[in-house]
Amino acid sequence: MGNDQITISASTADLQDVTITGSSSHADYEEFLYEIKPLSDFVNYYRTQMQQAGTKSAQDSFAIMLNTSYNIYQTSIDRFLSRRNSSPVASLILAYSYDMDPNKDAKLLEKRFNILQSAATTSRYASGIKQVIESAKVGAVGTQAMDFTQTDTIGKQVSLAQFKGKYVLIDFWASWCGPCRKENPNVVSAYNQFKNKNFTIIGVSLDQDKNSWLQAIHKDQLTWTHISDLQYFSNAVAQLYRVQSIPKNFLIDPNGTIIARDLRGPALLAALQQFVK
Repeated sequence: MGNDQITISASTADLQDVTITGSSSHADYEEFLYEIKPLSDFVNYYRTQMQQAGTKSAQDSFAIMLNTSYNIYQTSIDRFLSRRNSSPVASLILAYSYDMDPNKDAKLLEKRFNILQSAATTSRYASGIKQVIESAKVGAVGTQAMDFTQTDTIGKQVSLAQFKGKYVLIDFWASWCGPCRKENPNVVSAYNQFKNKNFTIIGVSLDQDKNSWLQAIHKDQLTWTHISDLQYFSNAVAQLYRVQSIPKNFLIDPNGTIIARDLRGPALLAALQQFVK
């Protein structure tokens, strides 16, 4: 790197619109454009074609091409980061690769970030990556659930600590959330099967309107404990657990350890059958 004065201005959504000053960084970026950007374009192309394919056979064909091109792309990203792990451009490319990742694999992001040298970890892109990595660790399976207190439907304060010794599903939802409402019958069925086996649910609503919240509870027959501060995604419990989308849930064991998360459909029932005896 030498002592180049480096400035990078870019959007991970459009890496053609980039301004870089500093000869070494510019060369690294040109290398990326030549070697890796075409591969990501292939990935995007095959993904679009698969989604728009009119027949299952066409979808399957494009899925194979998508998987192949995506694996080649990921391998190229790893090679680039290994070669240019001290370049300020590396954090930009890493942020771009995470934006491209449909699975938003924070563990892979952290593994890649850890190979970068200090010179590559001082940009605003590196700061954003660090935030993503730290956020992913909040509520991770195997960690202790964080206690909270919030108001229930009649104004009573409810804390997670009150349920110590039970299996608890912390379920984040809202009356306006279509996928949440669609999932509720499955949650109701699971609750009814296990409510007498040391299991309960705390529903944390991201609603803003109390009447809408209460009406949804009644209509969907959600007979467990419900809390909310009616602050939308600024809900204090949602903030504590870094909830950025719903539906989302965490399964807590009697010792307060998170043993599963993001359980939907058959996965919820399977987890309860596994853990709650």
